[in-house]
Amino acid sequence: MRVVKRKNNKPPVAKYETLHRRARFCERRRKDGIKSKERAQVLPSYTRMDTEANVENGSLVLIKQGAEARVFESTFSGRKSTVKERFSKKYRHPTLDSKLTLKRLNADARCMTKARRLGVSTPVLYAVDTVSHTLTFEYVEGPSIKDIFLKFGLQGVVEEKMDGIALQIGDTIGKLHDGGVIHGDLTTSNMLWRSGINHWY
Repeated sequence: MRVVKRKNNKPPVAKYETLHRRARFCERRRKDGIKSKERAQVLPSYTRMDTEANVENGSLVLIKQGAEARVFESTFSGRKSTVKERFSKKYRHPTLDSKLTLKRLNADARCMTKARRLGVSTPVLYAVDTVSHTLTFEYVEGPSIKDIFLKFGLQGVVEEKMDGIALQIGDTIGKLHDGGVIHGDLTTSNMLWRSGINHWY
């Protein structure tokens, strides 16, 4: 008994329709890219972050840079402040990049505000700039929890301080989760120990 394979009877026009749709999609992406470049050229100069100026003049000094954002030291209304800038990713399509960056910036602001209402120690949020994709908030003086743990590794563990930090971290995470807030990047690098009051942020 011979088995005969059935031929595909789809009309060849379907293949050409798919190619035509793909070509139109690529053309739209190209035009969107050109429009976004034109918009970028007319953005005001204050949206470009100057990292070399003096803090006393209210400008920015780079503290740290991560995969998603840069953190600067600055001043806001005469008070020392921190500025977090979510920068664009060149490998993403400009339209998608702009939407994602703005969405994540707003999520940061909402989470900080909600966590504070839940009784979590967070820096006071001063301003949100959706043009330059920045958050400006209270400057917290003190080392990160990671730096404290590294110091314990070099100089020996202070049991009382270690226990206090661990209890505060557990209590804070409990408040966040009870309130429906998921941090997403809960590492000791993202926790600060405020000097003078023995409390972490």
